[in-house]
Amino acid sequence: MISEGFTKPCHATSLYSTEKWENQGFRLFNAIGLQFHFEVTKETVKEIVEADSQFLLQSVFSVTREGTIDFPVPDENKDSIFSILNTLEREVK
Repeated sequence: MISEGFTKPCHATSLYSTEKWENQGFRLFNAIGLQFHFEVTKETVKEIVEADSQFLLQSVFSVTREGTIDFPVPDENKDSIFSILNTLEREVK
């Protein structure tokens, strides 16, 4: 089930937050936890919305099914996720 927030683990570093949810991403040693998806495509957004459309009805972000499906996926997402993964890989080596 999808949710909008979580409790950050002890000793984790906050990476992302929003006005509505303080914890949207964190780093804990060589692990990253994200409350969103960098890896989505237009097709996978539609699949996620169709699989969990009830979630949108209770979201604090006041989004619609159509608005979510029609929202453009930023091209930078792919670069961002690879940057995070490359950083973790360098630090583990």
